[in-house]
Amino acid sequence: MYKLEDRTRAFEIDAVTGWLTVKDQSQLDRETVSSITLKVVAEEKRINVAYGTSKSQATVEINILDSNDGKNINT
Repeated sequence: MYKLEDRTRAFEIDAVTGWLTVKDQSQLDRETVSSITLKVVAEEKRINVAYGTSKSQATVEINILDSNDGKNINT
C-alpha cells in the first residue's frame, strides 16, 4: 500500500501501483515554486510474524520547468 505526503496537494498516488500523477496542475507554477518535495511511504499489507509490518519510504524531488503560459510578448 502506497501513501503520499504532499503539502501542495498537487500530486496523488495510486495506493496499489505507486504511480504518481498530477492532481492539481495549478499548483505547478514555476513563478511561484521551483521544486516540490514529496515523501512516498510503502507499507506491506501482510504482517510478517517475525518482523511485524514492513515500511519503506522515499523522497521524491520534482523540479518545475517554466513554459510559455500563453502570454503574448510584444517586441
